[in-house]
Amino acid sequence: MKFLVVLVCLLINHYWREQRKFSGEAWFPGFQRWLSAWFKQFPAAANHYEIIFPMALLLLPATLLTFVLWVSDGVMLGFITLALHILVLLFAFDRLNVVQLSRQYLTHWQNGDYEGAWSQLKQQAPERFEGSFAEYSGLHQKFYDFLIASYFERLFVVIFWYLLLGPAGVLLYTLGRIYCAHEACSRSSNWQEEGGAGALIMRLVFILEWLPARVLALTFSLAGDFVGAFNRLQETFLTHTPAVEMVKACAVDASGSSSMRMPVQLHGIAGTTASESIESYPEWAVRRIEELLSLMLRSQVIWISAMALLTVYGIGN
Repeated sequence: MKFLVVLVCLLINHYWREQRKFSGEAWFPGFQRWLSAWFKQFPAAANHYEIIFPMALLLLPATLLTFVLWVSDGVMLGFITLALHILVLLFAFDRLNVVQLSRQYLTHWQNGDYEGAWSQLKQQAPERFEGSFAEYSGLHQKFYDFLIASYFERLFVVIFWYLLLGPAGVLLYTLGRIYCAHEACSRSSNWQEEGGAGALIMRLVFILEWLPARVLALTFSLAGDFVGAFNRLQETFLTHTPAVEMVKACAVDASGSSSMRMPVQLHGIAGTTASESIESYPEWAVRRIEELLSLMLRSQVIWISAMALLTVYGIGN
């Protein structure tokens, strides 16, 4: 059933073109505040707040979901269970249609409408594209990083843990990621030195992203420049490099972007004038995004094919 659920969710995620205005995360901050206030009423629990609170914050919803799935198992020929699995995955997926957003963004760039590209991103994802940029090269890099983070955190890790741990594992990871985002927990910070109630959740998210990051990096190697990406994977495999940064580095090497020097940087080195470099930058930026999207599509074909083979041999159901 898991393979069917993944396929259905990927199809919905791809063909749902309209902006998804619903927010399934709205309940979580309120639940967090209620649970925190409840814990502080009990001195014994408050003494171990930094350990008990984050565990309860993530485990209570996951336990409740497991109970609901157990109660609904076999009801209406399993359609309720199937629907719950699909809803959990869609809850964990990105609210945006990233493919459509990328196409619209590239259209603006190809037409030279950089203000239009910026306005579109602020309108559809204001929480992820705050502030302003002095140069459109900064906007391009921000969007490039956004694509990689969305593909890794809101798609690949979700499917990875769904196949291994089911809906409860997906919910556990997703709530941990939401908590880190709401508490402004930076992935670039050293989670080993963090204190407070969020330290345990940050460690859990780090652990849950560690293995999927390396599996996705290996997939990028198979889907793109194997030598460059695999060498990068070897360099960072046993390090504490944040998962998104590691995936990004491997994606750059796998797509060949590391060998594509930014035109602005060529000025004064290869005899290119400043005006020629600036004019060629938008074309380079579009090509870079297109190569990343192509790499993501090829890698998705690889791990979907792997899931299909496991299903044929009765593994992972």
